[in-house]
Order: sequence, then structure tokens, then C-alpha cells
Amino acid sequence: MGDTGGRVSARIPIDAALLFLLVFLVLPGEGLLEFGKELGDLAGAGGPFARLFEKSLVRNPIGAIKTSLAVAILILYALVSFRVLLRGSMRARAALLAVLVLLLVFLPAGAEVALRFQAGARGHAHDGGVIQTEEAVRFLLRGENPYAADFRSTPMAGLEWGPGNPAIIHLPYFPLAFLAHVPFLVLGERIFGGYDARFLHLLFYLFPFLLVVRWSADPERKLILAALWGLNPFLVPHLVQGRNDVVASAMIVAAAHLLLSRRVRGAALLVGAACATKQFAFLFVPFFVVAAGARDRGWPRTFRTGMREARAGLLPIAVFVVPFLLWDAAAFLDDTWAFNTGLAEVSYPLGGTPGFGLAYLLAALGAVPSVYHYFPFALLQIPILLPLGWLLLRRSRADGSVARLLVSFALFLLVFLFLSRIFHHNYLAPIFFFLAAPAFGERLREPRET
Repeated sequence: MGDTGGRVSARIPIDAALLFLLVFLVLPGEGLLEFGKELGDLAGAGGPFARLFEKSLVRNPIGAIKTSLAVAILILYALVSFRVLLRGSMRARAALLAVLVLLLVFLPAGAEVALRFQAGARGHAHDGGVIQTEEAVRFLLRGENPYAADFRSTPMAGLEWGPGNPAIIHLPYFPLAFLAHVPFLVLGERIFGGYDARFLHLLFYLFPFLLVVRWSADPERKLILAALWGLNPFLVPHLVQGRNDVVASAMIVAAAHLLLSRRVRGAALLVGAACATKQFAFLFVPFFVVAAGARDRGWPRTFRTGMREARAGLLPIAVFVVPFLLWDAAAFLDDTWAFNTGLAEVSYPLGGTPGFGLAYLLAALGAVPSVYHYFPFALLQIPILLPLGWLLLRRSRADGSVARLLVSFALFLLVFLFLSRIFHHNYLAPIFFFLAAPAFGERLREPRET
């Protein structure tokens, strides 16, 4: 509250407006993806679902129902937030946010898993984050190297791209992306007769809620932070589809949280685990090292201290990545590096399918012979990213806050991806969250203990 000219100025909450924006960014994002023909298999399932599709004037009646329910919840949230109902109760707002998460994340994901089990392993799942991940586990359990395997013998061959999918002979993910599923897949298939990789992805989606709400002491900001993570429009649709970006992103969120209390070695273990899961996490390492050693004066001492504090992060790399390098380094590097950069005999299409970066512009404008052509992006990345990285590291060290660490990393990752061969929608998920969260998490902006 504030007092101006004898009048009391009420604090106007912004959480309702932000929630409206997030929800209406999530909804079309879900509808544009493959699964967002949205439970269309239900049209042939018989019973009430078939009648619903027959009577509907829209192509996607299930999606229309979900949108209507989301709007009803948003109306209730706004009425509570602006103290029209329940005196602005924070518990009521938190409950309504939880209902939105259930409606927009867990119900669609659960429906997709159920339809996948009904239709067989080939449908209602992302080709890499779910189907290929599960098949990589099965190759490993049979004693075969997933990086040397040919996925044409798996359900991937029955997808829309089928044998034409370049990933069908490449496993582009780092080892922990599928190793984390090993015990869950084994137990799921033995006890329940089936498994879906999204079960584990949803667990990684859930635990950051417990952390991000502690980044602010203000109740409304806590809700905003929870909404930014839980209804991230670049995360939710792809999480439901089955992409695995949430795993490494959640680990970096947890590492940032540990840094707030100077638990650097625990944070380093999480950063190392993120690097063993997804390649983009390696770009977080230099910013983390500077943050870990920023209490020392002078850049040499900063780097020495930071490297010493962060060396615990080498353990996950040694445990999860090095064995595959020793097993077959050529196959591992071909799948995880050459395939993504255009250096493999069969590489990922230039620009993505589709993408948002310079690579897609080059492909769209016909500046390269074909989308499978190699282009030397390093010639652009090195002269642009080196000075940018130095400037961001300097700002991060001078500022001394976790907020600056996250923002610097997000900006660097954004430019790197724009200048890379592949830049998809889902890559924006960590960038969006790490740029937005510091604006509402005042704990992130506090200088770290020295």
C-alpha cells in the first residue's frame, strides 16, 4: 500500500494478467503439435466420444472443451486475485493454478499415454524423447551399444517419417537422457506391462515447483514463479508430446537454487548431470565456474577457485558419458556431435523441422544446395560468441547474483542457438524461464555471500 495526496493507493496484482497470457500461449502451442489433433483417435473410439465428434461444429471438440474450462478457471482466478471473491485468498489462487496445471499438462499427457498404449508404441509420442529413448534402454539391456544401433528395427520405423527419419540411425541425446529411465522402464514393464518415458519427465517437471516458490518472499510473486515454470509456453506442449528438455532444465533450476545458499559442490553435481543429459547444458558451465569463484579478486583467481569448486561436476560425466566414449568413441561422437552439426554422413536437416534460426533462413532462401548440406556455422559463432561470452561473464562476476548468472546463460544460449544448425520451439523453454524468473525472484538478485 502507498499514500499519495491523502489517498491510499491499492496494490494492483499482476499474477492474473500473466496467467492469462501464459495459458493462451500454451493452448495454441498444444494445438499445433501432432498430438493436438488433440485426442482425435477418440473419434473412432465409439460411445460418447464418437457422438461428441459427430455433433461438433469444430474439428477438435476436445481441445475446445479444454479451452473453455481453462477460461472458466482463469475467470475465477482473476476474481480472487482482484479481491472480488475470497478476499484475494492466496490458497485459492494456488489451488486454481494447480487445476490449470492438471488441465493443461497432466490430463493431456495422461490421455496421450493412454492412447499410445491402446494404439501401440508407434503413436502419440515424440519420436526421440519417448520412443527412441525407450528403445535405447532396451538396446542397452540386451548388451548392445545404443550409439552403434540401428533403430530401423524399432517402432521408430513405423512413424510418419519412417525410414526417412535421419534420427533413425542416430541417437542424438547424451547418455543420462536414457540411462535415467532404465530402472523405471524395467519395473514398469514387469509390474504394469508397459512404460512411457513421460512418467519420468513429469517427475522432473514437478520438483522445481518446490524450489522456485522459495525464490521470493512475496506470496504473489511465488505464484508467478510457479506459473512461469509450470505453464511455460515453450515447455508444456513439448512436455506433453514427450520431448526431454525438462530434465536438464530442472537440474539447472536445482543447481541455481543450491547456489543461493553457497552449496556449490552439490550444484556442480547437478550441472554435471545436466551436461550428461543434454548438450545445451555445457554452455552453462563457464557461467557456473565464474559464479563459483566470483568471491575472489582477479580473473585468474576467479577461474582457479571456480574450477576447484565446480570439479565435482566431472563425476557425472565420468560415470555416465566416459563409458560410452570408451565403448565406441566414433559412434558416440557421430551421433551426439556430427549428426547435430552437419558433419555426419546423414545429418539432421539444416534449420530443423522447422526451426527459428539463421539456418532455417539459409535453407528457406536457397542459400545452400539442400537441407542436408553442411554449413560452417562456427565461422559465425566464434567471432560473435567469444566477445559476447566475455561481456556476459564480466557482468555476471561484477553483479555477483544468481539472477545475473541465469540471465547471462539464457542470453548466450539464445544467440548460440540462433547461429546453430538446429533451433526448435522447445529450445526456448529454459531461455524463457531463466530470463523471466529473476524479474520476480528477489532472492535471485541478492549478491551471493562472500
